[in-house]
Amino acid sequence: MGDFVLLSLESITIGTLGGVLSSLLFKKARFLTHSPITETIVLLLIALCCYFISEMFELSGIISLSVCGITMAHYTWYNLST
Repeated sequence: MGDFVLLSLESITIGTLGGVLSSLLFKKARFLTHSPITETIVLLLIALCCYFISEMFELSGIISLSVCGITMAHYTWYNLST
């Protein structure tokens, strides 16, 4: 039971960090918001990096990716172009 909780918390942490990184990146680097294609590619790459980092440390990539997506939807959405 302890291993499950530890694995979940570590995966959630990686996902949250990826979402916060995405939010800060789009808030500070406004040159990324000039093209919707660039925005989409950067969002997908950040989410994919969260997944791969979790899998690299033998954690749950699915949990990490889900938490990253939820965090991006909540915080990054307001920093994207119209």
